[in-house]
Amino acid sequence: MALMKSMSYPERGGVALRYAAALAFVSELIHLWVLPGQLVVAMLPGIFFLLVAMGQGLLAVSLLFGPGRRTVRFGILLNLFVVFVWVFTRVVSVPELFAPVRLPVDGLGAVATVVEVALLMLLVISDETSLYSCGFRSTRSRNAAPPGEAYPGFRH
Repeated sequence: MALMKSMSYPERGGVALRYAAALAFVSELIHLWVLPGQLVVAMLPGIFFLLVAMGQGLLAVSLLFGPGRRTVRFGILLNLFVVFVWVFTRVVSVPELFAPVRLPVDGLGAVATVVEVALLMLLVISDETSLYSCGFRSTRSRNAAPPGEAYPGFRH
């Protein structure tokens, strides 16, 4: 008996997106692991960690079940933002209640950032290959309307 592929979940992106989904799940688990301690320290970082964990979880599930271009771009933006915030809070002093504090580099935060950078690279690579595989860049100039004709085939 021959194996049939599922019609509801077509293969898009292949192995690279599955690795990206696994990395997104790892990032989500790290943020959920750190969440209780962040909520005890202050409410704002705790809410940030909760939103990042929810975003990474939704991204991971979407990457597993045939993501679209918008999902991949959401993942790129989310991980760029998270890495930027992590680096920013380690380099620049963050205003606290009484004095500015520069946050230390801890092991779990560094691991999460490395995972997010690897996820970011996989998402950028898969986004580039999806643009070229669908012919987005090469057919755009070929299908463009001639100058002065905004709607091809439309008669006045």
